[in-house]
Amino acid sequence: MSERLKSNTSENSDWLEQWNKIADDERIDKFKENAAQELMERELNSELTKVDDLFNAVRAHEKGIKGTRATLNFDNGEQGNVTLFVLEGYPLKILQSSISIYNTNDLANNDEYGQTHQTVDQLIEDPSFWMKKQNEVEGLGKSTSAVLSASYFDTNIGITDMTGYGCCYAFDHVRPRSVVQVHKGDNNTLSKSEIQQPELTPHEPDDDPYGTPYLTKNINQKEKPPVSLEELANMETPFVHDYNELVINRYDEQGNPVKPDYILVRGDVNSNYGVTNISARHAIFHNIPLVCISPNYYKNIKATEYEEDIENEKDY
Repeated sequence: MSERLKSNTSENSDWLEQWNKIADDERIDKFKENAAQELMERELNSELTKVDDLFNAVRAHEKGIKGTRATLNFDNGEQGNVTLFVLEGYPLKILQSSISIYNTNDLANNDEYGQTHQTVDQLIEDPSFWMKKQNEVEGLGKSTSAVLSASYFDTNIGITDMTGYGCCYAFDHVRPRSVVQVHKGDNNTLSKSEIQQPELTPHEPDDDPYGTPYLTKNINQKEKPPVSLEELANMETPFVHDYNELVINRYDEQGNPVKPDYILVRGDVNSNYGVTNISARHAIFHNIPLVCISPNYYKNIKATEYEEDIENEKDY
């Protein structure tokens, strides 16, 4: 960030004035970025369903949720115990990051793909890899990243095929100064070697309907986040993706990784509620619950426009 300069002479005063204007604008922009970040994090922490909410709902025998302490049998003959919540209509507001999906940027770059593929495989096989401190992880910015990509879903609005897909680390809160980008769709995030500063300004063209300003005002002229969570979770607006993307710092300023609050899966009784050896092993290692969404009990949203675009492209 530029700093204001001082001068005891009148020479180059125009240049000095322009420089200081740039410095002031950058300072204002940074303030707005930080304010937008704080508002976004505040709304997430207010709206995300907490693990304690699930325990309380089961104790209160609320509709649409079941909870049990399950004994899981692994392929190698070992057993483990984990808390399992099965959601059959119970509302859930989710922040999830799938650990079993390879980054699309890496698929397009064969040189880097081999490295990141190995890192993902290592994490799948060894949950402790996630809990390494920043200075203990090799390959940051190449084979792995100091940021993670997550998606926000609200089952009251609807779920998509990506909700709970694979083995998802889910978070019921975000840490201060951790949310650095928010995008209603794919943010095309690249690996980062360091934790990032917020960039919640629009980089899209002015005619892009998903571009958002730093801060907007509600009807009472109070500042609100760049995009509301309701808008973020609404996949029925004309859009080509069935997910959104929030870029979040994996580490705090001391290099400590963010720990998941539960493992999210999807399925029903016929699919063992989506629980696999991978999801069970990760839940047991982190000592966190497994939460299963049963898709048939929720509104399922399809990315129909994307499919229509593919059909239209065949006509050219």
